[in-house]
Parts: sequence; C-alpha cells; structure tokens
Amino acid sequence: MNYMITFGRVLKIPVRHIVIYLGAKKNRMRLQLFPEESFTGFELIVLHEIDYKLLLDSEYAGEIILTILSDFKELDPVVISRFIIQQLRAKSDDIGELKKFLTQLIVLSRLRKLDNAIENTIEDMPIEIDLEGSVFFQKAWKKGIEKGHKEGHEIGHKKGLKEGRTNTLKFVVQKFIADGFTPEKIARILDMSLNEVLQLIGESNDSEEE
Repeated sequence: MNYMITFGRVLKIPVRHIVIYLGAKKNRMRLQLFPEESFTGFELIVLHEIDYKLLLDSEYAGEIILTILSDFKELDPVVISRFIIQQLRAKSDDIGELKKFLTQLIVLSRLRKLDNAIENTIEDMPIEIDLEGSVFFQKAWKKGIEKGHKEGHEIGHKKGLKEGRTNTLKFVVQKFIADGFTPEKIARILDMSLNEVLQLIGESNDSEEE
C-alpha cells in the first residue's frame, strides 16, 4: 500500500503488479482477485473514543489492557487503573501471566502519560509478584544507588562506596518489606544470605527509632 502511494500519487509513476514464475511445470495460479479480496480502504477505530466499559468487560486480557487508551468518561485515571488491574488479575492463570499483562499495560499507558499512575496503583494493591528485573525493582534499586552515592560523596570516596552500597540494600529491603515480601524471598531476589537480610532489616529499624 505504501509503495503504491509513493510511486502512484507522489512520483506519478504507473504501478504494475508482476509475479515472475520460476517453476518448470505449467502455471496454475489464479491471476485475478475476486471482488471481496480486493483492498479498497480500511475501517478506522479510534480507541480514545471507545467507552472504557466495552473493553473493560471483555473476556480477553488483550482487550482489557486496551482500556487504558479508551474514553474514561471523566473518571479518575487512578480509578480506571484499579479496574483494569483487578480485571487482569481475574483473567490471569498464574503470577507469570499477570506480570506479562501488567508489563504490557505499563508500556501502553505511556502513550497517555499514565505510566506513573499505573505503577503506583500496582504498588499500592496487594499483588505479590517477583520484582526482580521488573520496572519496580529497577526503580527502587536506582533510587537506592542515587541515595547511597550522594551520602557516599559526603563521607568520603572509599568509605562512601561501602556505605553507599549498604544504604542501597537497606532502601531496597525496606521497599520489599513494605510490599509484603518475606526476608527469605528478599534474600533469594538479592542473592544474599538470610542473616544479611535480617541484619539490614534490624539496622533499618534502629535508624527509624533514632
């Protein structure tokens, strides 16, 4: 279709469709399309004009995800986000499938600049997902590194790097604990011993008391 527009309408060059047959046997291919096979146009579907309820009530997760691009009918995007995620949880067979759906949702939400709303909604809801490699793990890790590096520069390079890493781990562990992860699961995700994780939790609690 694109080359026909380029050559035919823009460059004013006639377009002919030619197939070169290389077979040794007699050709038996049909050379003409039936009327119903001819492409003369397309139907345009504008997602942001579709009522969100039509997509949200779908039996298919892919259509439910598209709700994020539909007409919210003046509803708060956070409310819509919760509806979408609840529906995806109901349609998911396991945690792995739910994680895949949520990743797709976040990607599409960026088209409407709603990715922060989606991510915050996911974090606030009781959804237990292995966050290793996910956007949430990366955000927490990056934030922890920035905090650790900042404090490290104030204390001194060598000592700061060590304390910076410790502060990074403390921040990440605190985040996971707040999200309901057990120390055992945190240890597996961060590739640490259980004692190391428990020590970080204890140090974090001591800091809060001070």
